[in-house]
Amino acid sequence: MFAEAFAARQQMLRLDQDPNVAALVTRLDEAYKTAGWRGYLLKVTQLEEQGHICEAHEYALLSDEPHAMTCLERAYDEHSVAALFIRTAPELDSIRSSPRFRALVGRFGFPQPSDKN
Repeated sequence: MFAEAFAARQQMLRLDQDPNVAALVTRLDEAYKTAGWRGYLLKVTQLEEQGHICEAHEYALLSDEPHAMTCLERAYDEHSVAALFIRTAPELDSIRSSPRFRALVGRFGFPQPSDKN
């Protein structure tokens, strides 16, 4: 349902009267039309100011483990409360087997996920 979610988000952004937001909407529309959801996610990471966790989710959805892990490690270093959900966030599924991810889980003091699951 990504197409529906994209359309709803773009519609919500269009309601904002800020010219900067209008420019963002146009750029995101172009990225989506050109390269689909992957192009959209890449453009979002380039254009929007977000927290490290949101960026980590987007990079993980793009299967870009190095960038996702860098964002997660920054969130950890900044004591982000949102980082506490790294073991359960489905957006991070593509990087869970990464040695860096497993090491970060250990730094939090969380038990390692079972390989049986």
